[in-house]
Amino acid sequence: RAGDDVWNVVPTEAGMLPGGQRKRGLGRVLRMAALLALVVVFGVLIARKMMPLSEDGPPPVGKAIDREIGRVHRVISDVLPPGTDVKSPLFQGLLFGVPAALILLLLVVGRQRREGGASGVSSERVGASSVELSPQIESPMGLGPEPEFEFEPEFEPVPRSPRQVFERIADVPPTASPPYKREGSQQSSPWDGGGPSRESVSMAKGRLDDVETNARSEEVLSGMATVGAETGQEFLASPVAVVFDGPRVADGDYPIPSSIQEATLTTWVRRHPQIPNRASLKLLLSVYGLRLPTVEQARRMFDSGVVDCPDLPMAVSDELSRAILPDGRLVYPGDPAEPRANIGQLAVVGVRKTGT
Repeated sequence: RAGDDVWNVVPTEAGMLPGGQRKRGLGRVLRMAALLALVVVFGVLIARKMMPLSEDGPPPVGKAIDREIGRVHRVISDVLPPGTDVKSPLFQGLLFGVPAALILLLLVVGRQRREGGASGVSSERVGASSVELSPQIESPMGLGPEPEFEFEPEFEPVPRSPRQVFERIADVPPTASPPYKREGSQQSSPWDGGGPSRESVSMAKGRLDDVETNARSEEVLSGMATVGAETGQEFLASPVAVVFDGPRVADGDYPIPSSIQEATLTTWVRRHPQIPNRASLKLLLSVYGLRLPTVEQARRMFDSGVVDCPDLPMAVSDELSRAILPDGRLVYPGDPAEPRANIGQLAVVGVRKTGT
């Protein structure tokens, strides 16, 4: 009888359990490696919190850890609320909470895997013992198992339906195909499912981007104030200065928008308040068609009063290291001898020529 030669075999006897053990062993090794890495990261963060501070700041190891923490802050700054710096409670909670949560999660997952493996092995053993102890049914005469007889069913032939005969249809002359389906015809059917080509779609997107870029450029230009009209050397300036109040970033680390459509200058600086270096600042203003003012232009803006300039050092184009204060003096940002220049903020006003 079909199926009499099939026997229930315990997985340990068939050699299937070692493969499963190897998979579980590899998963356990990966979990332990991830857990060890998270414990090391969490321990480094706690050690940085416990490091003593001196007049020169933290030790070199602490400075290296601070740089890595600052890099993590720059990576996730887009998803953080505006104005969230490195020392804010929200960022510190994420910095310590995420590794701690992952450590607890790995511990819980490892415990569940161990409990699940133990229960699976016990169930296999119970199933194997039940199969081995199942009694055999013997015949009443005690002469061994009772033979089972099988009867093959007899199939009755299915009667065939009588053959149907259809009348012949008269020949129909072929009709001419529509013009839009003829070979070589350039006309297409209005019901054709074909869409526009990729080239036409790309050209349409380009025209739409040009329209949006021109609209944003006109918006920037219309909001600028004219300075120096009475002297004959007039120029356009942003009516309000943008302020960078975050920590300084290394060369090339400040994010630059891909185009003027991504965000306005004020919105972009609000999202990324870190103080960029001079090259990144000039590149950021160039996206919006602006540049840094000269010292002479900055003093004209201060004298005219048409630009809302805060009492902060402002970047200028013809000074590589110094900035200008609203009283016209040039100072070094961060100079301890100048209180207004040592507050960790930098104001920027974009200018451009008239008629451009």
